[in-house]
Amino acid sequence: MGLIAKNEVGEKGVIPAGTHVARCYGIIDLGRQYSQKFGRWANKIMVQFELPADLTDDGRPSVISKTYTLSLNDKASLKKDLESWLGRPVTADEERDGFALGSMLGVACLLSILHGENAEKAYAYIAGVMSVPDGRPRRRQPCGPVRYQQWRRRGLRQVVRLGQESHPAKQGIQGR
Repeated sequence: MGLIAKNEVGEKGVIPAGTHVARCYGIIDLGRQYSQKFGRWANKIMVQFELPADLTDDGRPSVISKTYTLSLNDKASLKKDLESWLGRPVTADEERDGFALGSMLGVACLLSILHGENAEKAYAYIAGVMSVPDGRPRRRQPCGPVRYQQWRRRGLRQVVRLGQESHPAKQGIQGR
């Protein structure tokens, strides 16, 4: 059976505006994307968060995500949000050698959620990511975090759960 898309927005629909305790449960490599706004190609990622205190109609945590350009440039939203989330600046070594984004899986944060409107439909978006106050747990893993990595040779996605790898060949995807 293939993928099936439905409009499953329930009565709850949009996450309320305000500050919410959240946890990063996924990081997806979206590959190179073209930006009409900047007129260039850039590597993009999506960071996914769950809000354990804001449950859906079926009792699961609400989820929200934000797309970033994969850059630690001073103007990059990823760098600004990471520094706010970490509660410290990104170091010169991290800028030069790279920051291991997978280390943020399972890490708690505060999300500032705002509302916007598009084609007469309200939606929630992440306006900011902040560190949790001292004394609050920083690691929460109610749903088992998942990290998605791009399977570069075939353009497929590889799912990696923390601590265990799952290879496409073992999932019925055979190389040619």
